[in-house]
Amino acid sequence: MPYNHKNKEGGRESTARLFSAAFAKEGGQNGALKFLADNAVPVCIFLITGVKFEGVINSFDQYTVGIVDIKGNQQLIYKDKISTLTLRRVGVFTPRMHQEQTVSSQD
Repeated sequence: MPYNHKNKEGGRESTARLFSAAFAKEGGQNGALKFLADNAVPVCIFLITGVKFEGVINSFDQYTVGIVDIKGNQQLIYKDKISTLTLRRVGVFTPRMHQEQTVSSQD
């Protein structure tokens, strides 16, 4: 079921706020991942190697996170290889490799 973030009063509540509440209320990491998977919230996952995955979490367990991109490609990622997980704004996301920026110094 796609994520609908309208509250009971008809106002809009931010995805980040609901994500934080799920993390705090439902036992940390598992509660947050369950919220993301159940609501099909788009995310970016960066690995410790710098590789970036964009998509929707479709499964998780004690050791892994499953993610599906916009083209339907599935990836299984070991949690111990994840550096950062961020929320994406709703819209089109395109999978690509995370490029490190190099800074050249002039002497």
